[in-house]
Amino acid sequence: MKQILLAVAVIALIIPVVLFVLNTEPAAEVVSTEGTSTNATTTFAWRFEEAQTNNLDGIPQTNIYLTIEHSNKKIEQRVDTVDGSCSEMEGEKYEGDVSDTGNIQCYAAGLGQQYRITQSKYVFFVERKLFEEALPDTVAPVYEWEVVKEFSFI
Repeated sequence: MKQILLAVAVIALIIPVVLFVLNTEPAAEVVSTEGTSTNATTTFAWRFEEAQTNNLDGIPQTNIYLTIEHSNKKIEQRVDTVDGSCSEMEGEKYEGDVSDTGNIQCYAAGLGQQYRITQSKYVFFVERKLFEEALPDTVAPVYEWEVVKEFSFI
């Protein structure tokens, strides 16, 4: 009986560890791609790719990737998966953005996301801000910027 209880206890301890490892996103992948924007010695490039999924309402989704080259090292990571489609907003720059790429905006069915890149020493942050459409007689909520991905060059 003690052996069975011990086996159950060991399995109960192992299962959360296995689930954590399986659900943890892999480390940033170092890749070699061309950038589209340069900030001193840093190059930024956004890439959009149709996701193989739809949301619960059947709206197609888009994967957003960002490649940053800094100090002779390139890192590409998936930043987010959003409903609808995305585009670069050439000539538009949100306050605090350190890139020269122009910001990106994604949109579907009345709800959208805006993205910018900020920096603290050797760490770059991708920040997202939601926006909504509003009826003429209502005021749309104002959302704050939130960090959704970090790129560390330490």
